[in-house]
Amino acid sequence: MRSPRPLRPFSPPAAFCSASLAAITLLATTAPLPAAEPVKFELSALDGASQQFAVTMRLHAPNADAVTLCMPTWTPGYYQLVDYAKEVSGFDATTSTGEALGWTHDEPNCWRVQTGGAGELTVRYRVRAAKQFCANSYLDAKYGYACPTGVFLYQDGRLDQPAEVRLELPSGWQAATGLTRVGGVDANRFRADDFDQLYDRPILMGTLERIDFDVNGVPHAMIAPELGRFDRAEFTHHMTRMIESAAALIGETPYQSYQFLGIGPGPGGIEHGNSCVIGYSPSDGRSPTRSPRFMNFVTHEYFHLFNAKRIRPVELGPFDYSGPNRTRMLWVAEGFTMYYEHLILRRAGLTTTEDMLASLARPIYGYESKPGRLLQSAADASWNTWTDGPFGAGEDKISCYDKGAGLALLIDFAIRHASGNERSLDDVMRTLYFDYHKKLGRGYTPDEFRAACEQAAGEPLTDVLGYAWNTAPIDYDTYLGYGGLRLELDRGPEGGARLVPIESPTPRQAAVLESWLTER
Repeated sequence: MRSPRPLRPFSPPAAFCSASLAAITLLATTAPLPAAEPVKFELSALDGASQQFAVTMRLHAPNADAVTLCMPTWTPGYYQLVDYAKEVSGFDATTSTGEALGWTHDEPNCWRVQTGGAGELTVRYRVRAAKQFCANSYLDAKYGYACPTGVFLYQDGRLDQPAEVRLELPSGWQAATGLTRVGGVDANRFRADDFDQLYDRPILMGTLERIDFDVNGVPHAMIAPELGRFDRAEFTHHMTRMIESAAALIGETPYQSYQFLGIGPGPGGIEHGNSCVIGYSPSDGRSPTRSPRFMNFVTHEYFHLFNAKRIRPVELGPFDYSGPNRTRMLWVAEGFTMYYEHLILRRAGLTTTEDMLASLARPIYGYESKPGRLLQSAADASWNTWTDGPFGAGEDKISCYDKGAGLALLIDFAIRHASGNERSLDDVMRTLYFDYHKKLGRGYTPDEFRAACEQAAGEPLTDVLGYAWNTAPIDYDTYLGYGGLRLELDRGPEGGARLVPIESPTPRQAAVLESWLTER
């Protein structure tokens, strides 16, 4: 810890004192600016039978003849356009005293309300919630999941406004969310500093079951409408080891609490700043953490709280919710997360080296088996994921996940080799986290990512970093060899890939492999 530099007393010149006295007096007596009025939402989950949320929105709009209210067109973490507005029905706008206001719906996802000079507006609408998927809201008689980007309208140009949410729930239901709770546990009132935060805090509702546990002194919980019957202590132990391993890689735990929200059956998961949502079905008989698929899945979403939410391409936040937010660096945000999910579990002692190598070989085969590897770069696949999908649509496309995961391994070994095994890709991730996220409060550019890698290596990494931007054949022998591994590859439809330790490695290769597997 660096000690603060002692302050010297400041003695302003007399001219400064006389000339500035009036200004200082004025500043001291001027009243502070009033805090921004929050947009207030009421979200009712009482109509589970029709699978519709009822929403009431109250906002202040002084000095505005009209306001435009929009529904986002995507959810951060799911890089696909979603037509949330089509699920909206029964839109109605009034003054705070109930007088009807005119409105138009000329844009697919926006409603323009004529205020008639009213300073306060009340808007009501319903949202159909019938699809069980992490990027869509769902409601039935048993539980509900509010994906906030598909439920809460925002005022165009005013994403900076604070927001409050009050839930109206059936008797016996509880709510789980990363939003800050206002009042007691039973109040079901929450707040967000702005709409970016509101949209980053999904809400799970129902007669919820939960497993609470502390990691590094921070509360964590696994929450779902139904968890199933299994050994809770074993589950807690495995989850704790995973979280400790991930947090040790970066060096801190950047939240006050964290929730794993199991939103019922269905595919996929989405990361958030202090939670993640995952498709989850009750487990009977054994802990879900005994399933490699579950642990890889939950580790991937958890590590995204670092890589994607905080360590992020500069284009990914603050967000534009009206259309695609394109970046050429998803191969890092997603591919590196895929790489680290396997490494984190190995370092936590929750998987074997053999299983980890098999897991890392799969995305390499996924990339190398597609003809698109000769046509599309990882950077272009990142840019086009909005149209091609995360795994590449068609044989002439690739997955930025797959190629990114393979490149993470090669870049890691290249840095370890160049630095004499003194530094690694872990150092790059820490640099991006502390220097850009924490110090500058923003994401990184492609050039800054390159600079962080080459700073760790102590030399240019032109060829291995260039693989992300071109379609050149990858020299696996050289880069895997730095860590004492080799690739066995059969690109055929019935083929596959294997990462195999080389026979008789040099002491340097053996040292790189050992530190890679065990570094904390």
